Amino acid sequence: MKIIALQGKSNIGKTTVITKLYHKLCVSYKRKNFSISNQDGDFAAIFDINSHIIGITSIGDYEKDLIEPFKIFENNNCELCVVCCHKKHETNGSKNFIESKAKQYGVNIMWYTKAYLGTWNTQYNCGVEIDAINDIQANILLKEILLQI
Repeated sequence: MKIIALQGKSNIGKTTVITKLYHKLCVSYKRKNFSISNQDGDFAAIFDINSHIIGITSIGDYEKDLIEPFKIFENNNCELCVVCCHKKHETNGSKNFIESKAKQYGVNIMWYTKAYLGTWNTQYNCGVEIDAINDIQANILLKEILLQI
């Protein structure tokens, strides 16, 4: 299983980018499975993209959060998965878990860093610009998925 990881610190829009990616996939490809992971609206979904099984999840701050999505990916024989990941290494962090899964599968992780404007957003009210950046990042992830299958 190949792994694409969108990394960044908490509350910078990783889930927003993955949700945008999810909606783009829904427009063109058959969704095979969908499940809500928690009350924050995080999810895991499986798509059939030209006979390739792809999994995506918006959850990924901690290792414990990724156990269930990876079970779903493995049970559905996903060739590739897209996950969120905390940027820093920590004892129970998602980055360590994702790296262990990549080692288990014998693959390199394709790391993407979430674009982040920090306090600039609150100072200059850049909601439209941030939404455009999130959409661009979702398009980049979609292109990477299509390149990998």
